[in-house]
Amino acid sequence: MLSFLKYLLVTALLLAVTIAGGYFYVVGRLDAIDSAPIRKVDVYTVAPGTSPQKVVDDLALRPENRYLYRLWFRLNPEFAALKAGTYSLGKAQNLRQALELLCAGRELAFHFTVVEGTRYEQIIARLAREKDLVMDLEDGKVPEFFALNPNNPEGLLFAESYSYTAGDKASAVLKRSYTDLARYLDAQWKSRDDDLPLKTPYEALILASIVEKETARSGEYQLVASVFVNRLNRRMKLQSDPTTIYGIKDRYDGNIRRRDLEDVNPYNTYVIPALPPTPIAVASKAAIHAALHPAHTDYLYFVADGSGGHTFSRTLAEHNRAVSQYVKLQREQKKQKKAAAESEASQHAASAEEESGTADSDDAADGPDGGAAAGAHDSGKSPGAAPSKPSGATKPASASRRSASARAGGHRAGGRSGSRRRAGHR
Repeated sequence: MLSFLKYLLVTALLLAVTIAGGYFYVVGRLDAIDSAPIRKVDVYTVAPGTSPQKVVDDLALRPENRYLYRLWFRLNPEFAALKAGTYSLGKAQNLRQALELLCAGRELAFHFTVVEGTRYEQIIARLAREKDLVMDLEDGKVPEFFALNPNNPEGLLFAESYSYTAGDKASAVLKRSYTDLARYLDAQWKSRDDDLPLKTPYEALILASIVEKETARSGEYQLVASVFVNRLNRRMKLQSDPTTIYGIKDRYDGNIRRRDLEDVNPYNTYVIPALPPTPIAVASKAAIHAALHPAHTDYLYFVADGSGGHTFSRTLAEHNRAVSQYVKLQREQKKQKKAAAESEASQHAASAEEESGTADSDDAADGPDGGAAAGAHDSGKSPGAAPSKPSGATKPASASRRSASARAGGHRAGGRSGSRRRAGHR
């Protein structure tokens, strides 16, 4: 009897030890799952209906027994509520941290920027390249939310950055941008200066888009706006190069020609005596503000000053002098660039000649079998390329002066339209 009791006691102890060992083993493995390392994954997408086990299979660096995972998920039921989306896991150090991010629903935010000075078609093309956006915009169809002009969305977007998550619609981004523009434009319109020659907020937006394209310096926006406001008040043609460029569209190759200035289209402000029918690009907040709060000046003309800014004038005579000064500066800069290019070419030629002389000496010393000199003269380069045409190149002086006297045409530099010649005013 005593032996039997001892047997039962030993058996019970062994069973207790086994159970305790199994318990502590399982607890240890469950704790290990908490801190289990994950694969290096910066971005992870949870598709709708994805199971927690699928996430573990994808992320676990050293997978555990599937039954252990099932038990772990039962002990941590909060991780069963995975939320579909695309997430950044760059900061997750282990499986628990990764699952916490996937269940919190804080999706990875992508950003799309509506850049001032760009056209609607350029913005749509960029949206189409955003692989995480759903492109739901139909070609040639204007979204219905563009209330300011349901037929033409040009310029009806706000220059700002917009965040979105994977799977959002492109139309939603556009709608947010348009809503921001309408709100800001309305506020600026209500606080506008008195006696502006603008009848509607939409006309203000048209003017703002021209200001945006005329100068790359925001500090000049109000001065440029004042020129156009003064001209509108006097019923003078705006004669703005960017509007002409917009009107000729694909025909523009970097130069504005006489036929372009005489082209009859609704956007050519060398022909029409008013604002064009729509904006020509996205206007920034500063440009919209400038259009409705222009500087108080009596300027009617402006021309590039050669440093990225502009010289503003009150009279045609002043303007023509500024144009002449700009042309002179361009010639001097062209001469300097040409001299620098010629100097560089001379240095290359001298260097090549020196190498040639060294190679000939080596040939004479080594004889016909002197391998060290074979090909030593083959530098493979010409002594220097002809200098390229400088970016600020302008028309011949005679053409420039004729332009200045006939229509007060100046030369453009530093603006956004890409024209080499700043449209003149008369």
